[in-house]
Amino acid sequence: MIVLQHLLLGINAHINLDLGIAAAHTSSKETILALQRDFDKVNEIIAALFEEVQTSLSKIAIPMIFIRKINPQQLDAVLNFSIQKARQTSWANALLLCEAGPAMEADIIDTTDRVVCKVAAAICNPGTWASALVKLVRYTEQKDVRKNIDFLR
Repeated sequence: MIVLQHLLLGINAHINLDLGIAAAHTSSKETILALQRDFDKVNEIIAALFEEVQTSLSKIAIPMIFIRKINPQQLDAVLNFSIQKARQTSWANALLLCEAGPAMEADIIDTTDRVVCKVAAAICNPGTWASALVKLVRYTEQKDVRKNIDFLR
């Protein structure tokens, strides 16, 4: 598994599962809508960080430079769209959890968790073409975990 896959797995679990639960647990049915403006503002902050993260990833594995250069606008658009959609789904889950209340919480979380697991499986096993790129990146990727963390800071 490459660093990018580890990052995507963390993002998947955080945005698609934890974030909606956290938003619901910090609110009630009556107060949840007061969080939406701040919740949505984070999308803009995340989008502003893409360039920096991609630059950091290219320091960890040289092929990331070339993958990004294939079509940088499309890559940015896909990443932004994916995270934005994941956060919209997370917000919808927060609303659902607040509306449903404690009696339905476990069922909603279990259903969401199953979806998150399917996304994680796709990240771990991305298909033939993407797997070839993952192998190339893995071969050239910096193996020193401490350096990789420093690059990503």
